[in-house]
Amino acid sequence: MARLLCENRFILTRKLHREYYRERYMRLRFRQLFYLGYRFREWVNYRQLVADHGEAVVNIVRFYPVNVQVQVNETSFWFKYDTISSAFETEELIVLELEREGMAGHVQLLYKNGFREMEEAAFKRFINEKTGREIFAPEDEDGERSGKSG
Repeated sequence: MARLLCENRFILTRKLHREYYRERYMRLRFRQLFYLGYRFREWVNYRQLVADHGEAVVNIVRFYPVNVQVQVNETSFWFKYDTISSAFETEELIVLELEREGMAGHVQLLYKNGFREMEEAAFKRFINEKTGREIFAPEDEDGERSGKSG
């Protein structure tokens, strides 16, 4: 088995899910989906997650040298670092946007306080190194990011 480099664990609460949806729909505000209203879509989507996975939607995201494993309760899937196309942040989440030809748009949520093995800033540098791209803008000496991700 490959060596685990980093892990992120959290329970996807309705509050975190709503926070993600609010930011995501603000980014899509000029698209047709915004017209339908993000609150209703968020509610429907969260109810589906609970129906599929149970009341506690436990997320464990494991970062290995070549790929990433995502486990949501009993379901699991893998993706490669080169599918990470961009990222954005909310108050409590880092959102990795995944994209590949023939792949429907997908995001991977990470809880900022859910990291093991490394701090948030080190994780961002790690993702930049693994993807070979500047997914996250580098921080200046004061800890402020120069530029923006996403």
